[in-house]
Amino acid sequence: MSPRRKKPPKPVVVYRDAKLEDVLTLLPLGEASFYETGYDKFSTFDKTSAVKSLELLIREKNGMLFVVEVDGELVGMAAAIVYPFYWNEHVRTCQHLFWYLLPKQRGKGHPKKLMRKMEDRAHFRDCIMMSMMSIDYNPLKYRSRGFVPKEHIYMKNLTY
Repeated sequence: MSPRRKKPPKPVVVYRDAKLEDVLTLLPLGEASFYETGYDKFSTFDKTSAVKSLELLIREKNGMLFVVEVDGELVGMAAAIVYPFYWNEHVRTCQHLFWYLLPKQRGKGHPKKLMRKMEDRAHFRDCIMMSMMSIDYNPLKYRSRGFVPKEHIYMKNLTY
């Protein structure tokens, strides 16, 4: 009789609000996102500015910054802001800003769960809509979450 192999323990996965003490750990994820999305063609990554941005998303009531923790390690983040809709100040909207997952964590359903947390928080803050931009063009992925393509984002470098 052969001994049974034990299955490796399931990882402990936590989706939560980011805390100020997470910021320095999130900084390399932000930098990786910056380069992966191609923003380096327009700017340099400034760590001081990135820290300020992450801290503002945590501190300000209109900011949202969520993290994914797997076995105690921060492996991903997603951010959004809430603001009055520019065509009707009585309507609140939520704008997804960015998300990033370490490559080894992709394909495990984390974006869906992060987006759900964002949507729940936006609903709690009386938002009636949420918008986002995406670097990858995969309409089926976003339609499955209830998003409908409305605009395209075009970027142009204005530093001549």
